[in-house]
Amino acid sequence: MRVLILFLFGWQGLYAQEEEMIRVLEDQAGQEEVKEVEEDLQQLRSISLMPVNLNTAAPEDLAVFPFLTALQIEQFIQYRKFAGDLVDARELQAVPGWTAATVRKIIPYVTVRESVSLQSTLTEDLRKGKQQVLFRTALSRNAGVLLRYQFSSPHLQFGMNTEKDAGERFWQGSKGISYLSAHIMLKNLGIIKTLIIGDFILNIGQGLMVWQGRAVRKTAMPIMIKRQLPVLQPYRSNDENRYFKGAAIQLSGRKTEYAFYASLNRLDANTKIDSMSNAAYVTSFLNTGYHRDADELADKNAVADFSAGAVSTYNYKRLRIGVSSVFHSFSLPVIRAQEAYNLFAMRGKNLLNTGLNYHYTVRNLHVFGEFAVDGEGDPALVQGLMLAADPKLDLSLALRKVSRGYRSFFANAFTESSEPMNEEGVYTGLSLRLGSKLTLDAYADHYRFPWLRYRVDAPSSGRDYMVQFSYKPEKRTAIYIRYRAEVKSQTSGSGMLKTVKEQSRYSARFHLEHRIDPAWEWRFRLEFNGLGSRDEAPETGFIMYSDLFWRPALKPFSFNMRLMACETSSYESRIYAYENDVMFYNIVPAVYGKYGRAYVNISMDISARLAMFIKIAKNFPNFRGEWLSRVQFIYSF
Repeated sequence: MRVLILFLFGWQGLYAQEEEMIRVLEDQAGQEEVKEVEEDLQQLRSISLMPVNLNTAAPEDLAVFPFLTALQIEQFIQYRKFAGDLVDARELQAVPGWTAATVRKIIPYVTVRESVSLQSTLTEDLRKGKQQVLFRTALSRNAGVLLRYQFSSPHLQFGMNTEKDAGERFWQGSKGISYLSAHIMLKNLGIIKTLIIGDFILNIGQGLMVWQGRAVRKTAMPIMIKRQLPVLQPYRSNDENRYFKGAAIQLSGRKTEYAFYASLNRLDANTKIDSMSNAAYVTSFLNTGYHRDADELADKNAVADFSAGAVSTYNYKRLRIGVSSVFHSFSLPVIRAQEAYNLFAMRGKNLLNTGLNYHYTVRNLHVFGEFAVDGEGDPALVQGLMLAADPKLDLSLALRKVSRGYRSFFANAFTESSEPMNEEGVYTGLSLRLGSKLTLDAYADHYRFPWLRYRVDAPSSGRDYMVQFSYKPEKRTAIYIRYRAEVKSQTSGSGMLKTVKEQSRYSARFHLEHRIDPAWEWRFRLEFNGLGSRDEAPETGFIMYSDLFWRPALKPFSFNMRLMACETSSYESRIYAYENDVMFYNIVPAVYGKYGRAYVNISMDISARLAMFIKIAKNFPNFRGEWLSRVQFIYSF
């Protein structure tokens, strides 16, 4: 069967997994800027072509799947130790805690095979590795352009990305090419678990020190609260700042693992000149990646970041303990704006973090956590547990306590704030299966900020609740109803009239999916939201859309389309909704104002190796202004 059909149109086995990731994106968008997950979608597709060997897979190899909990991964590892190597992937049905739905999701990504020698492994990788070239642009003046090459095999991977955003120049004079990224990776070759030269991302513990991969916070999957990804991963995405550039290696023994890295990368930042000393310093780091005018171009690569670190891990039965240290040295000192909320912010050229992380499983209980301190001795703690209390009930609990002076860089922990600092909180979640067709998911989160924050001129607190009922009357139909409410403090007024008050926000969503036949699927969503405070007029908003998908099996053509209407009082009452686009491209726009929108995505198999993807979109009712159109080509061989 043709490689391209396998890669591009194997929707039926892969689609549900990507849908879960899309829902996580929507949930995250309401809390913070959504980090690009093109890397995750590429990884799922790549693994479907190069399946994970269940008989040699380590916990980190399974952690890449967003639908597996930490407890399910540990249950599989213990099952394999007890029962020995698997004979067939369908044997996963016998793993305690794994449901039939879980097995169906993972089957496209796994295999069972015997290990082979190092020489034959490398020879097979070079001979059977899959290659892909991707080109993406918009059909408009001065449009953005992306060009990506990847070679993928079980033990050898390498690739290169180059990109320019809309409005940017590809060649930016002394700044060089707008964006260029490359890597080569070897994995699972003797004691070398991972070796990466070039661009890579680092994930340690529970994200208090550094976490650059996929990291969710509060979502409609309330049990998924643990950070779980490989320590080292190649960087293949387009965020121009949040990654390392250099070399990294992870060595694996029978019970111990050691990882080391060194990186020198240049980051975008706002800089100023001190009027007294005439010396430059950094006021803030930038993550947009835009370099469209002279001011933005001046911020490109404004500061160098040398970083190095080590991670040591010890495994004993069901206990895993890790000790880690990460060091940053910037070419310019960091001096934040002279505001009260920045009193404890990072300052100076150097930053050091040291930490201890662990997880332990006993029967149906999985506990995990991380403790870290910075160079000034300020501490941070995240502690969590996941409990399969009953075949129908899963529970989760997460505690965090991060001091107001704790400083880190590239960190991303399970906190309310986008960066772990100045926060204490307790989160509880549950997932209850009320029969074979109905599931209840809910969480409650209470938190406080001991020190001032941006736009909050006093210590403050907040609370967040979510409840969702999911109903699946039969295989072709799925419905969920969700309600979420949050209360958080915010400063209003100006000058002497400033006050800190509570602002409430709520949203209610109805979502329906129905597969008409194997090729056709219809979706419908209606969502309302509102926000306000005691002395301000409330704001409201709604969004309604209908999607239609046509994805016939083993056909060279598919499409999806949407009709949407929305109305909100202002940007403050915005609603986030994932928008389908060309393959691997992810967008969760903030919908606000009053308008309608229509778009269509078309996928076409031009030849046995070449596929084309087109998106055409337009806002209405007047249909004035520019049409949005995007085109992408993927050549696989």
